[in-house]
Amino acid sequence: LEFRTRAGTVHALQGIDLQLHKGEIVGLVGESGSGKSVLSYALLGISDRAARVTGGSAVFGGMDLLKADERTLSDLRGREISMIFQSPRTALNPIRRVGQQIEDVLRRHAVATRGRTGPDQALGFRERSVQALREVAIADPERRWAAYPFEMSGGMCQRVMIALALACRPGLRHAHVRHRAQGHRHASGRCRPVLHRLGQPHGRLQHLHRPRGPVHRRQPGT
Repeated sequence: LEFRTRAGTVHALQGIDLQLHKGEIVGLVGESGSGKSVLSYALLGISDRAARVTGGSAVFGGMDLLKADERTLSDLRGREISMIFQSPRTALNPIRRVGQQIEDVLRRHAVATRGRTGPDQALGFRERSVQALREVAIADPERRWAAYPFEMSGGMCQRVMIALALACRPGLRHAHVRHRAQGHRHASGRCRPVLHRLGQPHGRLQHLHRPRGPVHRRQPGT
């Protein structure tokens, strides 16, 4: 993958060879700017307009994501593949209640209580979004459903991001973990066990923003 800039072409990713099996967690460890986020954006089809994939393939469920059209990728995002962004306050809509944002994802992929139609279907979305907040250990999820992101702490917003990413039970989750600010370290430490518990038996590609290091691979429970 390369970027076209005024100064010329920048080769951001080269020689990527990565396999992630069901139920497996793969951690990409590297310093900021090493290409971890760029890789995930390319897989999700949300790269910058200046980015261009020049070769290779990324096969998920028998489909090459790099060759899929936007309509196909849009249907996959959130339903089959999701991302937990590293800056929840930036990723969340500041003028929309957090519960409504989870409902947006559920409605987009029509995930609600089975057997409900018409007006009752909306109740199913509401119940499912409250359940998503409860699953990430947010206290009093019924009340927190109506909260705005600015009314919640950074750690709580991170949990909402996890709830959003897991709402449709996607098979592949991309998780960004930042280790800079003290608050981020504490929030990540609280949320990581939640993410691990809810992630089984699905696959997870986790980004660890640390000094240079290798790719870390492990099976759940290890």
